[in-house]
Amino acid sequence: MPTVTPAGHDPGNSGGGWWRAARIARRDPRGDVDEELRFHLEMRARELIDAGLTPEAAWAEAERRFGAIPPIRDSCIRIDRRQRRRTLRAESLTAMLHDLRYALRTLRANPGFTTVAVLTLALGIGAATAIYSAVDGVLLRPLPFPHADRLVVPQSVRLGTDQRGIVTYRDFELWQQAGVFDGVAVYQLPEMDLTGAGDPVHTTAAFVTPDFFRVLGVRPLLGRLPQPDEFRPGADRPLVLSYGLWQRQFGGRPDVVGSTVRLSGTPVTVVGVLPRGLGWPREADIWYPLRYVSAPDDNFHEPDNFMFHAVARLRADRTMAQTRGQMATLAADVARAFPAKREGAGMTAVPMRDWLVGPTLTRALWVLLGAVGFVLLIACVNVANLLLARGAARGRELALRTALGAGRGRLVRQLLVESALLAAGGGVLGVALAAALTRGLVALAPAGLPRLDEVALDGSVLAVATGVTLLSALLFGLVPALHASASSPAAALAEDGGARTAGGVRTQRTGGVLVVAEVALALVLLTGAGLLGRSVLQLSRVDPGLDAAHVLTFQAALPGQTYDSTAKALRFWDALQRRLEALPGVEAASMSSALPVGGGGFHLGRTLIRTGAPRPPAGSEVGAMWVWASPNHFRTLGQPLLAGRDFDPRDDADAPSVMIVSRTFARTMFPDRSPAEVVGQSVTSWRDEDKPREIIGVVGDVRYNGVADTARTVVYVPLRQDYGGGSAAVSVRATGDPAILTAAVRRELAALDPSIAMARVETLDATLAGTMAPQRFNALLLGGFAVLAVLLAAVGLYGLLSYGVTQRARELSVRVALGATRGEVIRLVLGRSLRLLVIGTALGLAGSLALTRVLASLLFGVQPTDPLTFGAVTLLLLAVALLASYLPARRAARADPARALRAT
Repeated sequence: MPTVTPAGHDPGNSGGGWWRAARIARRDPRGDVDEELRFHLEMRARELIDAGLTPEAAWAEAERRFGAIPPIRDSCIRIDRRQRRRTLRAESLTAMLHDLRYALRTLRANPGFTTVAVLTLALGIGAATAIYSAVDGVLLRPLPFPHADRLVVPQSVRLGTDQRGIVTYRDFELWQQAGVFDGVAVYQLPEMDLTGAGDPVHTTAAFVTPDFFRVLGVRPLLGRLPQPDEFRPGADRPLVLSYGLWQRQFGGRPDVVGSTVRLSGTPVTVVGVLPRGLGWPREADIWYPLRYVSAPDDNFHEPDNFMFHAVARLRADRTMAQTRGQMATLAADVARAFPAKREGAGMTAVPMRDWLVGPTLTRALWVLLGAVGFVLLIACVNVANLLLARGAARGRELALRTALGAGRGRLVRQLLVESALLAAGGGVLGVALAAALTRGLVALAPAGLPRLDEVALDGSVLAVATGVTLLSALLFGLVPALHASASSPAAALAEDGGARTAGGVRTQRTGGVLVVAEVALALVLLTGAGLLGRSVLQLSRVDPGLDAAHVLTFQAALPGQTYDSTAKALRFWDALQRRLEALPGVEAASMSSALPVGGGGFHLGRTLIRTGAPRPPAGSEVGAMWVWASPNHFRTLGQPLLAGRDFDPRDDADAPSVMIVSRTFARTMFPDRSPAEVVGQSVTSWRDEDKPREIIGVVGDVRYNGVADTARTVVYVPLRQDYGGGSAAVSVRATGDPAILTAAVRRELAALDPSIAMARVETLDATLAGTMAPQRFNALLLGGFAVLAVLLAAVGLYGLLSYGVTQRARELSVRVALGATRGEVIRLVLGRSLRLLVIGTALGLAGSLALTRVLASLLFGVQPTDPLTFGAVTLLLLAVALLASYLPARRAARADPARALRAT
């Protein structure tokens, strides 16, 4: 039919140029729509021409009657595209269901392969999910306080070092006056006995300043919080309970608000209960107003009186860096004003979550997550090797499908669906395994691990597990799928079953690369585990400086209202010591302000000079831990007396002031004298009591903060000359099992005063072991991952060589038929294995040298590049890998050549 477009008329410029945008392309609806619209316009124009109009007039009238063409065109295109999308979705869903059914039939027909692949993936996904749940609960999940990202912990810092500590009241007031924070509070953490609600309970109290709860943004679950006027001297001070103590001690009774209890003998009224998980600090169970200081107080306001913890909220208009800068400026002003007391001391702030977790635990969890990531990679590599071998075995099937018209993309999709099914099975089993592993992690975790109660398989962790599963499917499925789909159909169909074809060689080469990766990753893990294992071994060999066997320890605090004088308190401790030493099976007993090897208690930090020597800054001083102790303290703990004598009852307030010092203190203060020569010397705590004390003995060093601690400078003073009040750490040495004495000791304590709780009851052996628990925990987990990685690498190597032996069956049979011995065949097969092992080991050693440096802060007595560890783990990995290689090599050597030649 001829076109009726008039001469000079361009449809592309008609109706606003809607035809100009038309593009005819394959599967593009625009061309078809344009052609249909053109057809309708031409038909209407022809009718008008037949009615007597000119072509130009007919065309204009046809466009006018037809209406606005661009909207009609757009509407038609949208309708066509919607229809196409529906069709494509239906076709894709049909194809996916077909692929899924085919993959299920294929995997069901190979139960051995499917089981091994799914279990391998389940191990990797389960371990990764469990460790991630710990990382998420401890490190990533925000704290439960409002806008917790702006909560910080102010700390003092020794300039030029990483040493951080608590703060002074003077600095707290300076921060308030200068408006450094949106809010700041300080608190102390005394240990006190709570009575009047069941059995006495020894608990940690937080004595807080007025802004404490506002800074945290905490509201009570029951009752109210302390009011500002309740912080003033003379006011009745109310008590706030933690949710946990409310449940344990009061049975969760709602009428607890308004009840009266005794806090270390002082009657107090419970006014509120905090919600679950919203207490700060975590160890506190009760909160109590700190005595409000409205006028200068020598004790509170000394610039070197570091005795307060702090918490603050950043201002909305200040960054962390700006806040730290202002704190540093104020601290420098104090140091210039008091050079003798604050020289080298600064102030900083740490995000609350970082302070709570600490750098060591943070590093350990990230190391474990990296390690389990390596395990997951090895598992994926193993399954990829299985799929490579299986893809080579399916070469004829895939070639036939290609010859019948299946494109490479279609084959890749089919193989990826199979990989996704394997990953889904591994993911489901892995999550079930992760649930069990998470419970095990929580049970095995060292005591006191922060935020342990928040470790769980919640929605965010399961979402990560789903992502890990999908990523695993892509990691182990893509390379084998691309590899299997790349074979030439003609070559594959021409292959016979036993020939060493180009496809088989390509599979072997790709599999070799994957095995090298497995070996390298396994060696990195094994090296890290070896370093941590050696570190634990070194810790176990450390001499703690005492005999921890047969010693029972506990904490006890005297109610201040009952024991309101030093004389009363000393009479109580003397009576308790006599009663304990009179018990059958008790060899000695003592009291002290603090126990070594992490046993707890309280010690002061003081600086001392030789009596008569110039005072700083003109002279030098030695800092030391200041611990008071009763007679028999060193005998009870088994701490050796190197020179001089022990304390005895004559060392009281009326006797000359004396002290016993540690060997490290003696060497530091008197470097040119032996322990015997140090006895009789005199030193002075010039900043504090400022009176000379004669050194009457030198004792061996003990590790006060656990076996990983360094030997510290410590001075011991007699209980009767420097009792600081409050709580004491009690030690009892038994002739047999000390735990058996617990009930008898409790009875003797109750006989003296039934209101005093016996807290933190533990043998000193258990305390000592607990200080090594974090290192043991890290070594156990990383060692487990390393063993799993080595086993997976060995399985991968065994599978690769077994497949290679099958592929080379004809070649090896010909060699044997021509006179090759079994040893030669074994060496031939092992030669390939050795090449892979050498390459993998070299890469693994290089990776270990680079990555194990992150373990430096977790090690004790071992360098990250320890040659003994590197050599031992390398030999272990090579031995396991060679054993895995020897099995298929021996099978190849024992094969019947005639039978193999007939089979091919």
